[in-house]
Amino acid sequence: MLALLTYLAVFGPAAGPVTPPAPIRTASAPSAHESSPAPSLAATPAPRTTPTSEPVLKTIVNIRVSARCSLLSQATTAAVQHALDADSQISTAIGALQTVDLSSNPIGRRNGLQRLESIADALAAQVKAGWAQVERLRAIAGTYKDKAQGKKVDAFADALAGAVGRQKKIQRDLDGFVSVMHAKEMAHIDRDEAQMFYVLFGVEDPFPDVPPRGDPLQVYTTPPPLDGVTPPGYFPPPSDTQLARYAARDFERRTLEIATDEQTAVRRFDAATDGCRIAP
Repeated sequence: MLALLTYLAVFGPAAGPVTPPAPIRTASAPSAHESSPAPSLAATPAPRTTPTSEPVLKTIVNIRVSARCSLLSQATTAAVQHALDADSQISTAIGALQTVDLSSNPIGRRNGLQRLESIADALAAQVKAGWAQVERLRAIAGTYKDKAQGKKVDAFADALAGAVGRQKKIQRDLDGFVSVMHAKEMAHIDRDEAQMFYVLFGVEDPFPDVPPRGDPLQVYTTPPPLDGVTPPGYFPPPSDTQLARYAARDFERRTLEIATDEQTAVRRFDAATDGCRIAP
């Protein structure tokens, strides 16, 4: 989503290849009729190296090293990474809601809800970490003596906060959806409970109208479907699997708003980091 600050250091010319010394020729041992020559004490001249000229690398951008710039880089990188990870978890949640079966059998319902719970927990962790980095960026913006530059950093943090805030709302709604599904299970009377009520009260269900059978609970407001299907609250009521499809469509629509905030953050990134870069 966001490009990180990079620079290319300038290196000096490198030395060329070194010519290896010539091999030392060894003489065979003299015969008895030959006399050994006197050893020479003259030093052997060292081989000369010819340096080769290499082009100097062009400087793209220089980085101004300071404690504040280092903190700004760390906070920006972490905030962007958490936002991307949260986007990935939301996509996973949408896929799970589009395929989960909460109506056919209890085992499939339990497995589906457990998967949605694990996705919601992972999303909550990313959102919490991302929001902490947004607050860190805002704190850094307050340290600038140049108020104009501080406002640019603050504007960048606001754009990221918009994306993280929308991700947090989806995470809360996903938690709410799973909670409603569990609440409906608790409101349902199974066979053992029906027998107990029959022994105590003479009827299997002493509270037949609380809550109304088949109606979705109102803890989580399910958005109206986008394809003209009868919305929740009307008859015939939607099944739990249909409610999951409604939630998936709603989350998918809201990801477009998250993408808009993220694009705004991209446009504000250069201005926010301008104080930590020097043009070549």
